[in-house]
Amino acid sequence: MKKLVLLLAITFWFTSCNNNENNEKKEANPVDKILDEIIEGHDAAMPKMKKLERLQNEIKSSIDSVQKLPESARAKLAPYKSALESALKDLQNADSFMHKWMNEFGYDSLKDNVEDRLNYLKSELTKVNEMKTAVLNSIQKADSLLKK
Repeated sequence: MKKLVLLLAITFWFTSCNNNENNEKKEANPVDKILDEIIEGHDAAMPKMKKLERLQNEIKSSIDSVQKLPESARAKLAPYKSALESALKDLQNADSFMHKWMNEFGYDSLKDNVEDRLNYLKSELTKVNEMKTAVLNSIQKADSLLKK
């Protein structure tokens, strides 16, 4: 029994040391670190795309409803309609931004040149963070308008 416990302890120690070496190598590699950050940015925004599409449709419907009202009611709701149109434009821009970024992003770009790849990934990190912010902010803005 003592031998079994000792064997398990040694196995655990070697395994944990090996994992630490792999983690240190990954942390030491700036390309992998930035690539992970890019993927995290994408993964934060991508699941929101269905909601973004749903909100676009709801806002279009609300704008259509305001358009069908009598002139006096439309006049009173003009600021709200303007806010809806602004929110719709933000949602559409965020949707376009996501699709454009996804189409242009080259996961394997410049693999043979580490310095150029690092510069490319840094610029893509900036883009993906802007895209994520556009998606999340446009959804928040639309949600708050539709709750009024």
